[in-house]
Amino acid sequence: MLPIIDSILSIVGKFLPDQGSRDELKGKLSVEITKQMKMQSDIIRAEQKSSSWITANWRPLFSLLCCTMIGSHWVLYDVFPYIRTALDLNIWLPQDPGLDPELWITIRICLGGYIGSRSAEKIARIIKS
Repeated sequence: MLPIIDSILSIVGKFLPDQGSRDELKGKLSVEITKQMKMQSDIIRAEQKSSSWITANWRPLFSLLCCTMIGSHWVLYDVFPYIRTALDLNIWLPQDPGLDPELWITIRICLGGYIGSRSAEKIARIIKS
């Protein structure tokens, strides 16, 4: 069973003392989550099969963009100052402006959504078989 269902049942189980009610809820949750994962995987599959290159590749491109943003920020503000000091370079570096917390949240949601949807696609395939 999916861990999310067990987590939900552990909370809801406190309010449903009857084992039959918990089993019924577990079955309904399992069916609903499976439907949701199938819908997500169908959407991703349709995007991947699209004749438009941008439609088929926007998720991987966005993930690459997010990783590039995170990586360049890390290199410029965390790694390069040590290199400058170690090599005794007289190069001006801008102050770390920090990234807007909302941008980090957006990146986390988008990357998590991409990774989660790919995982959901694989889980749906396992459940289906």
